[in-house]
Amino acid sequence: MLLLASYVTQTIVTEGSAPAGFLVPLGAVAAFAWYMALRVAIQGVVADESGVLVRNGLRSHRLRWDEIERFEYGRCDPWPRVGVVVLQSGHRIAMVSLQRGYVGHFPERAVEALNGQLAQHATLAPRAPLAAA
Repeated sequence: MLLLASYVTQTIVTEGSAPAGFLVPLGAVAAFAWYMALRVAIQGVVADESGVLVRNGLRSHRLRWDEIERFEYGRCDPWPRVGVVVLQSGHRIAMVSLQRGYVGHFPERAVEALNGQLAQHATLAPRAPLAAA
């Protein structure tokens, strides 16, 4: 899609072969395609002292360590096998960048490392005490 938008945009700009009313929608499609390519390029999971940043194609999630119950590698609609953040609330957030698909790419190892960091932060920062009933 990105290559097609780039080719069509270049052809119209250099050859001037499109009617004037066609340029605005085409420009919007090309801009969206470039935006999505950038978002896909910066997908990832970044862990630091305060928590985890999960960047997916359309949305990013900034999570504190105390919000996270665990990390796992499994099903999270619509992906059949993907890294998943399971929150204390039970909500599940897919980590789209952690999928098997490249030779030598093992998302299970990344999930294990994230669980190790979660355990480390759980021992460093105790959770708030439960309220008395």
